[in-house]
Order: sequence, then C-alpha cells, then structure tokens
Amino acid sequence: MTRALQPEVALPACEAYFLMLYLEDAEHADIRADGARSPARRYARGSICLVDLRKGASIALHSDLNALAFVLPKRLIAEVAALSPTAKPQRLMCRRGEADSILCSLGLALLALFERVDSTPRELLQHVAVAVCAHLLHHHSTEIQGDEGGNPFDGSNDPTASHNRQEATRAAHQLQMRRRVAQAKQLLRASSLPLGSIAFLCGFSSLSHFTTVFLGETGTTPQAWRSAPLH
Repeated sequence: MTRALQPEVALPACEAYFLMLYLEDAEHADIRADGARSPARRYARGSICLVDLRKGASIALHSDLNALAFVLPKRLIAEVAALSPTAKPQRLMCRRGEADSILCSLGLALLALFERVDSTPRELLQHVAVAVCAHLLHHHSTEIQGDEGGNPFDGSNDPTASHNRQEATRAAHQLQMRRRVAQAKQLLRASSLPLGSIAFLCGFSSLSHFTTVFLGETGTTPQAWRSAPLH
C-alpha cells in the first residue's frame, strides 16, 4: 500500500523572518535541506511558529492549515528596533508551537479589519505590522553579540555624532508616538474594538503604555476620550 504524499509548502531563502499564527490546531513536519522529514508536530490554536528564512523553509502538511502568515523583512525589524532610544541590534529567536495571547489578539483584530466592507487603510495595516514587530522584539528576540550578523546601529565613536544620532532617534520616536495617537483617535471613534486591541494595532507595547502616551498627548485617557461627546 502506497502512502499518499502530504502537501508541501516551501518558502525561498531571503533576508526575512516567517511568522505563522495558528487559528486552528494543525500538524506538519519540517523538511530538511537534504529532503528528510522530521516527525510531524502538533501546533495548537493560538500558538506561533517563528523561523529565520535565511536558508528558506519547507514543511509537509499533515492536516488542514488555517493560519495567518507574515513575512517580516529583517530591515523592517531593524527599523522598529531603532525607534527605541536605547536601541541595540537584535535578532528574533526561533519559536515552534509556543502560545502567544498578544499575537493571537492582534491576529483576531486583523481578521476583523479584513472583513470590513470598505478597504482597510494602508496606514492602519502598517501600524499592525509595526505592532507585530515591536511585540516580537520585546518577547522573542535576543541581543546580537559582537560581530554576529553585523551591527546596523554601529557608527562613529565621535561624541557629537553620537549625540546627533540620539537626538534624531528621540525626535523620530516622538513623531511616531504622535502618529500612533492620531491613528488611535480614529479607531476610538470609528470602532468598538477593545482598548487593548487598539493599543496593539497602533503599535503600543501594552495597554498601560498606550494610556500613558495618549494621556501625555491629549491630557485625557483613551476611554475618557472615546466617551466624550464630539465637538
């Protein structure tokens, strides 16, 4: 009796990370470079798979696959990391079958956007991408040591140049926060999404961070701003 071959999914090598968020339980096996297959592994609903695509990646499906998939260029990861005033070069770590409630919430919010009758604004999708990258950097990354992979933030040791870089980073961070608050205002008025979902959609690392920044920019909390009558 001949065993039916499982469907295969192959991703080409590129300077990016691949993130998959499982919306339903799934099973698949890795296909190694020599064609050998690892034992099939079960990935529970709400878990993630995060791999580096530097050498590509291939899997053989052993079940239906209902998931959200993201290809995240390493340049984008570096740009999001650089928004922090204390930015250090980081790389994302491999994750297989690890539960992540925050990415699950982000995925559900993204699905809700896809279901909108009108087209989703490009700017909003960009905020989602930044929110995903920021979360991965905060929870699933490690600092690059020494010359590993190069340091995209290295530069001159001149104190003046260093000060200028810090000021430029600080100004860019402040501008980014203002843009996120402006996007949050639109979502607060136009949707009934929970505050936590809005925080992550707009790129804030947590609800408390969102509340602090929003309060600093507007003088009121997101909930109070949403409840206030329009003027």
